[in-house]
Amino acid sequence: MKPFFLLKLPHIPFKEIAMSLNVVALAMCSEKSRKAIELMKLKAKQFVITQVFNEHRVYMAINNVLWFTWRLFFPSEVANPEDFTERFTIDGKVFQSITTENRDCAYEICSLSENYQKSADSVQKFIRKTFVCQNVKYHIDVDGCENFDHYVLETVNKDPECKTLELGTTIYVPLENSKYKTREAGPLNPWHVEFVLSNLNENIELIISGDPGDDFRYTKNLVESNSEKLYISSVNERDETCITLEEIISYFERWIDGKQTSILCLAVRNNWKLHREEVFNKLTNGIETSVFDERRNASDYKNNWLSKATEHTNCPLIDIRANDGTVASILCNPNMLFFGVWSKPSGP
Repeated sequence: MKPFFLLKLPHIPFKEIAMSLNVVALAMCSEKSRKAIELMKLKAKQFVITQVFNEHRVYMAINNVLWFTWRLFFPSEVANPEDFTERFTIDGKVFQSITTENRDCAYEICSLSENYQKSADSVQKFIRKTFVCQNVKYHIDVDGCENFDHYVLETVNKDPECKTLELGTTIYVPLENSKYKTREAGPLNPWHVEFVLSNLNENIELIISGDPGDDFRYTKNLVESNSEKLYISSVNERDETCITLEEIISYFERWIDGKQTSILCLAVRNNWKLHREEVFNKLTNGIETSVFDERRNASDYKNNWLSKATEHTNCPLIDIRANDGTVASILCNPNMLFFGVWSKPSGP
């Protein structure tokens, strides 16, 4: 049988065949094959770099037709390292690996690594060199990310394609009297929460998943934060003090007085153990509210947050107005609050 020269095919048939393969593995065959994949200009709808204590991976989704994950493990973490028989080379570094296809067009490469951060850096640079990655998310915690503060300032803040930073770790906790486990947020170091709130670029969406402890109060840090989009989640049902209603009320009052002008969206997922009406009444006590204006076209505004706000609940929204005339909307239920500002895009 004669060899089939894939790279000699015209662009369109080459692209059709390549999309049925693991395009990342194909790109690593040679620089010529990488260039061929690069010319396809495949756009990653989502590109996530995860460096937390129990998971190190790079994930990419391309237009809902291809999903790719590259996971990294210490050799001591795997039962049979001899099963990692494949070899992939990036910038002279050889990755001892094993490849799997989980379902149609969902590929995964698992590699052994003695240094998570350097390996993850090599992998993500290769992928971003080969594919169009414009929606980058970093998911980190202090135990999985070396030089945490330097990483936030020099890597996350200086990444022009970074849209989101998530701080926190998900752990799996055994259910009582059961063989099953449930996902919960691991504890957060208060200093790291303070650091990202104070130092993250304002245009990067910030997600804080976890509880920094009973003694931590968000009030001061929320006031000093320049984040335009901020999401806070305790995840664990037993955590009541992730952020109190009193802290949120204080934040609303500052916004009304024109002291929190940078915020576009604030979402809090917590368990206040109150009925929706009780949460609503506490939040709006002393604040003038009005009926939600359904005539607004969300796409006309700088931060189209409405679809995200109504994604998990059908609770009604209400409007509030700042002293300068700016309007925001509030949605709340017993375990979630969403606050979004209707801000027009700048410029003509």
